[in-house]
Amino acid sequence: MHQFRDKKQIETRKKLIKNFIFFGIFLTLGVSGFFAYSRGMLYFIGRPIWKAENSISQNIENNGYV
Repeated sequence: MHQFRDKKQIETRKKLIKNFIFFGIFLTLGVSGFFAYSRGMLYFIGRPIWKAENSISQNIENNGYV
């Protein structure tokens, strides 16, 4: 039983460390302005997806499926 508790604590610590590292990277990217520069690229990638979604939903609404 004692070994199981130790393994559980080790896993919990690993998750905590991973979360701190992820948060640190996210915070560093946010402060450095990476998200402001990548906005155009994300818009370029997402725009066709949004247009397709709008087209499909309008087609479904026009055909009376909703």
